[in-house]
Amino acid sequence: MLWICFSIGRIASHRMLKMESLASFRSLCSQIQCFADNPQGSFSSRHYQKFPENSRIILTPRIVHTTISNCRSDIFAFSFFLWCARQPNYFHDRGTLNHMVSIVSRLTQRFRTVKGILKELEEVGCVIKPQTFLFLLRIYWFGGMYDRVFETFEEILRYGYTPNTFSRNIVMDVLFKIERVEVALRVLKETQVPNFLSYSIALCNLCKLNDLVNLQDVLMIMLRNRYYPNEDTFFVILNCYCRGGCIAKLKQILGLMIVLGVPLCERVWSIFIDVYCKAGNMDAASHLLKKMVESGYSPSVVTCTSLIKGFFESQMPSKAFGILDAMESKGCVPDLVLCNVLIDCLSKMGRYEDAINAFFLLREQRLIPDSYTLCSLIKTVCLSKQFVELPLLITGFKIQPDLVACNSFLSYFCKAGYPAGALEFYNDMIDRGFIADKYTFAGLLTGLCRLGRIGEAVKVYHGLVRSHVGLDSHIITVIINGLIKSGKFHKAISLIKKAASGKSQLDDVSYNIAIGGLLTSGEVGEAYALFRQMKEVGLAPSKQTYNLILSGFCKRSDVSMVEEILLEMVDASVEIDHFSLRFMKNLLYRSRHSASLFTLLTDVSTSGILPREAYAELINELVHHINIRNVHMDRFTNVDFGTSSSDEIQEVAISVG
Repeated sequence: MLWICFSIGRIASHRMLKMESLASFRSLCSQIQCFADNPQGSFSSRHYQKFPENSRIILTPRIVHTTISNCRSDIFAFSFFLWCARQPNYFHDRGTLNHMVSIVSRLTQRFRTVKGILKELEEVGCVIKPQTFLFLLRIYWFGGMYDRVFETFEEILRYGYTPNTFSRNIVMDVLFKIERVEVALRVLKETQVPNFLSYSIALCNLCKLNDLVNLQDVLMIMLRNRYYPNEDTFFVILNCYCRGGCIAKLKQILGLMIVLGVPLCERVWSIFIDVYCKAGNMDAASHLLKKMVESGYSPSVVTCTSLIKGFFESQMPSKAFGILDAMESKGCVPDLVLCNVLIDCLSKMGRYEDAINAFFLLREQRLIPDSYTLCSLIKTVCLSKQFVELPLLITGFKIQPDLVACNSFLSYFCKAGYPAGALEFYNDMIDRGFIADKYTFAGLLTGLCRLGRIGEAVKVYHGLVRSHVGLDSHIITVIINGLIKSGKFHKAISLIKKAASGKSQLDDVSYNIAIGGLLTSGEVGEAYALFRQMKEVGLAPSKQTYNLILSGFCKRSDVSMVEEILLEMVDASVEIDHFSLRFMKNLLYRSRHSASLFTLLTDVSTSGILPREAYAELINELVHHINIRNVHMDRFTNVDFGTSSSDEIQEVAISVG
């Protein structure tokens, strides 16, 4: 029985400890006024004597926050927080609520469930009221602990309380955040007394999700219930429609804003200019800019950034530079976003030096590059092949790279001919806690293949196949490309066949890489087998695929297969590219069986897959070839191909042979 006595004694002492702590807690609350005049937070007797026992408690957020921070017990800190919330004319500020997130998180880990926390609150004398649940909901919401939000909501129902609009708004917002849109909309619909915040939460979340259909429906319901979006919500809606390129919807929202008396400002003009720039309608964007200035609004750097990007993407660099000059003349300083846009756009145009100069603008403006800057700069360096420049360019900048920037570095090391650096960088990424995605694995596989570590690369690939982590057509293309370049053709064919049979996401790029590599190595039969497999699995060959196979058979002088592929291209309406046309010219020059091919080309020229200009050029070159050969044979003959019949063309084709 000794263990029973011990247990009873331990429980009794535990309860006594709680009672003592509770008494201390009540004493603390009764003397809180003293603490208000003592920034150091000490409770000396000198301070107690200043105030009579019946003095009123005066709470401030600073006092409450400091008291909670100094409390040794999380459960008493939470109980004190709830007690303060019940005091007249006192409201917790966001700073205190944010501090409570860590406290409630620890309590949740300790007691495991919301029910456990409520039970512990009751044991320390805290009465569970509806307000307790509302604060729990709010704290879990702030802390992103969404599962606990749902658990708290269930506890509200279990205690017999009816959730009010505020609690339902929180649940609805969480459902939107975890992309349970239909359930969130049902919660909105079933809310008996929805308020402005209900509709605002729904609109803002639908805008973040780019759900234009439900956005329109909720907005209409909101207006019918005589709630109207405020200015900030209108801007969120405008930006959403701008991203979607919905110019007609933007005009409707603008009309609604005007009717409701929402004042137009520079932001509205900028959004409309931006949507026209994204649509490539630079005339309309320029017209709006003119109207904006006439209306007394000065374009901001945001407005100018949209115009500059639009002009660059519309191949009008002179106008883009004109906007830059106008900004400079008016003292409008470029920001980080504009510098990033300049680096990216100039790089795409092949103006690499100008892109680097745009990067130097950051130093001049004392701007700190972000990960997007780093990615754009790495792309510029790789396209210009000036790999040694990158370390010099980024020296002195403190940049905190994200996963996208790290993946760009992996690609840089591989393209710069330093695959060992890619592997070292990959290991460092993993050590620092980055979670690899498909682009990370693509860099790893490329580095392994280029180092000749094919076995390890294949092992990594098979590991991805088993785990399905980051596995898609891009990864398959990378490993196939690495195997092809390493001369492991049969291994590449084996992998692509397994991928196809395993229902992996193969695309035409994967097949093109494999087919191109096999053709380069002279494996035309294997390349054609992959071409057929591609069609069998339901993947339509692209223009590049058809032309690869056509060129391969032309180089092999396989006229019958060339004719077969040409007929398939006619059926698929796939155009012959200039590389394939060049190979066909060579085939016609040297083939003894080119009459039928030439006839087919004549027919093909009327189908649209061989432009008439290219066909005319082919005829002229053949005439020139015949004339030159006849001159060498001292029997020059001038042949007229103007409107030859099929028989005449066959005769000329035969004479070429």
